[in-house]
Formats: sequence, C-alpha cells, structure tokens
Amino acid sequence: MKNKIYKLAIFSGLALLFLAVLSCEDLLNPIPQTSISPEAAFSTPNGVRSALVSVYSNETMWAAYWATMLPDTYGNPDVSEGGDNAGTIAASHGILTPTTEIVNSGWESIWDGFYRSVSNANFLIENESKISNMDEVEKKTILAEARFLRAKAYYLLVNFFGDVPLLLNTFKSLETDRFPVRTPIADVYAQMIVDLEYGVTNLPEGNFNGHVKKGAAQALLAKVYMAAPDPVKNYTRAEELTSDIVSSQVYELEPNYDDLWWHSGKNKANSSKECIYGCVLTSLGDYKGGAVQFLSSPRSPSPWFLPKKSLVGDFIKMNDTIRLKSSFMFLNEPAYTTGYYLYKFTNVDWRVNLVAQMKGENNEYFLRYADILLLRAEILNEINTGPNQEAIDMVNLVRRRAKVADLKPAEYTNKETFLLTLIRERKHELIFEGHLFFDLKRMGKATQLLWNMDDNGTKTTNFAEYQLLFPLPEKELSINPSLVQNEGYF
Repeated sequence: MKNKIYKLAIFSGLALLFLAVLSCEDLLNPIPQTSISPEAAFSTPNGVRSALVSVYSNETMWAAYWATMLPDTYGNPDVSEGGDNAGTIAASHGILTPTTEIVNSGWESIWDGFYRSVSNANFLIENESKISNMDEVEKKTILAEARFLRAKAYYLLVNFFGDVPLLLNTFKSLETDRFPVRTPIADVYAQMIVDLEYGVTNLPEGNFNGHVKKGAAQALLAKVYMAAPDPVKNYTRAEELTSDIVSSQVYELEPNYDDLWWHSGKNKANSSKECIYGCVLTSLGDYKGGAVQFLSSPRSPSPWFLPKKSLVGDFIKMNDTIRLKSSFMFLNEPAYTTGYYLYKFTNVDWRVNLVAQMKGENNEYFLRYADILLLRAEILNEINTGPNQEAIDMVNLVRRRAKVADLKPAEYTNKETFLLTLIRERKHELIFEGHLFFDLKRMGKATQLLWNMDDNGTKTTNFAEYQLLFPLPEKELSINPSLVQNEGYF
C-alpha cells in the first residue's frame, strides 16, 4: 500500500519506541517495551501519530490472513483445501485441536496475533490523558482509529473463540494482570459497541485511503449489532447504520466487478469507492501482496483454496459468468483434484508466469460496499419478518453489476426463503473474502450448512454446536490457569 500508514519501513523505524512484545511468561498480555516515558512519547503530534502506526502495523501479520482464509474454508463443503499445511487441511474437514498452529499461540496464530493488535491499541488509548500539543479533532480521530482496530480484533476473537479475556489496558503487573479470565461474550460485544460508536462520532467521512473512516466504523458496528447475543443485539440500530452508509453516497459499487481485483492490470483495492476498509499490502523479502494471493496461485509450490466443482457448478447454474470468471480459473493439472483455482486477488500474470507467483499487488478487503448492501437486505428481512421491496432492491443492485437476473419479489414471500437466497448471493459475491463462517453463525445456519468431511472430502456429519467455536490454544491454557477450554475440545 502506498499510503504511509502501512509502510513497514516507517514502522520499523518507530518500533524502538512503541513495539509491544510478548514477555516470556505471558503471551496474552504483551508489555510495551519503550525507552521513552508515555508522557514524553505523547507530548508531540508526531509521537502520537507514530503510536498509531504501531496499531496499524499488526494488520500485516499472518493472523489477519488466517482470519481471511478460515471463514471460507472451515467445514465448507464447496472447498477442497489443497496445500501442504496439515492444520489447514484438517480445518477444511471440520477438524481443529488446541495444538493446531493456526489457533495455538505463536507469532502467526489468530489468538496471539489479534491480542497483539489489542495491546498496541490499548497503549495508545490508555494514554489519552497524556496527549498534549495536538489539535483536538486530530486527537479524537487518531483515538477513534485505534478504537476501531481494537474492536475489529475483538470481533474476530469472539467469532472464533467465544468468551475471551477483555483487556482494555496494557500489562501492568504480574500480580494483577498475569492470569486474566474469560469475559462473557455479551460484555465483549458491549465494549466493541462503545469503541465503534466513538468512531461513528469522531471519524471523518470519506473513502478508504489507508486510514479508518466513519463508514468503516458504521459497517463493522452494524455487523456487531447483528452478531451480538441478546440483549446486546439491536436490529434497529444496525438498520440505521446501514441506511446512513447508503444515504451518505460516499461508497458505490465498482461498475466492473473484475476491476475490484488485479485482473485488468490496475490495482483498485485501495482507490475504489467500493472499499470501506481494506486489509493491507505488505512486503516480506521477495514476497509482495496478501497471503491469500500467494497461497492461491496455481504456480505456488502448494496452492491452497481449491473450489470444488459443486461451487463452480452453482455459478454456472445461476448464469453468474462474470463473477465466476473473476473468482476462479481452470487449469487441468492432475496434481490437484478439482482443476479449479482461486483467481481473486491474483495478478493476471499468475496464470502463466512462474516468476510472478510472488509479485501480486492486490490487497484484500475487510469491508466493501457490496457486503453492506447484502447485510442491509438481511437486516430488513429480519425486521420485517420477510423481505420488503428495499431488501430485494439491495440484492438486485449487487446482481445487476454481475449481469445476473433480478430477484422477483413474488418468489420470496417468507423470511426463510429469502435468507437462503442471501446466503447463496453472499457466497457468490464474497467467496474467499473471509465472511462465510461468520455469516452462517449470525444467521443461525452454520450447523445446517457446514460439514465434517473425510480425507476424500465426503460429508460424514453436519457440524456440531461446539464446532461453532474454535479451541483455545493449548499454550495459553498451560500459561494461564484461569482459562477454561471450550466445550468439545477436552
């Protein structure tokens, strides 16, 4: 990403001041290591801005990539996990254990990665009173960005693990902070709401430019209100938020679906008015781009994300040619069983150029306008106990870009029928963008539509209720006796 907020070179230069590293004894509570006191660090505008860079820096970590990959592969009957990672292959079959590396503590795990985000955000937020010599509007904007990133981290943590320790301050004492307990999920959601409502009030409107904007806070907050348990769940507030996003006219659908990706020879992930909040571009040696790009390439040594013929066939059945061709490619290579590969996120050269497999340019999306239009349709369907005309219109806006036939209101006379249509539409529009698992949980359809599979990818059983949460990392359980494992993983 060209915007300076995401340049790791800048962050590296500031890391001596603000990087939070894990202590040897406690992986959950990083202790910020700094040679400068917070009073000195936050006494200048540049110091505060630098602290914000450290919060954004974690958006480039592997935890963010796991959070993009897993929701669309975990128990998804339409995906055949390729690659050479035993843990991700097992996850695609519905099998997770407390020692699986994608959940177990370490630099690349979901748990540890997002708690790093929380800690970096906490360091900035808890020092608000020490910020001086800064314009008040800019100060509140920076704090709102940090609060959004903290809420985003907790949104992913609770969706994967359920009750998690709610940490709102950096590690202060071994006596008081060493063994935090799990906080009820409703309380974690309530804190997300506080953080995101602060963002709605204090973030500026505008298109995504590497910094969080008001629309991102509104969009994530709507999802939080939809996904939260009672009594925190609030469909009315979610409807207001999505209505505000639509009426603001800040965002719009990219006219050509293919232009959302790299296929047309230009990167619009960060400049498109459809992008509400994007995940980041990073450079690790010769590897440039999002992990999804590299892992999906058919020229990768062990490509992952292999769509099954059943998924491709559903696109064909719906005459969804534009999204089919933008999402998948077919290469008849016998080393892999389906013949289909993910094309989203990849540079057009990756079809033929062995060298280019690590030179993608496209970022991944966390929130985009099509997602919110479909979310609004879901909200209206819920509030009205069935789809009204506006709900149908929201879906048809997305379908028309793909040149797929409009939904006809007469065919959707009840809530359940429309909900199943929404699930199918979201899968076609957003596949491999990190939504499916969260969508199905929010809609109450996960145990019905996610499966356990054998080594051949054949369904054995539907998901059990306990599989809607991941196991807590074994390493965290061994460090913190206050943590209790999720049911089903003992």
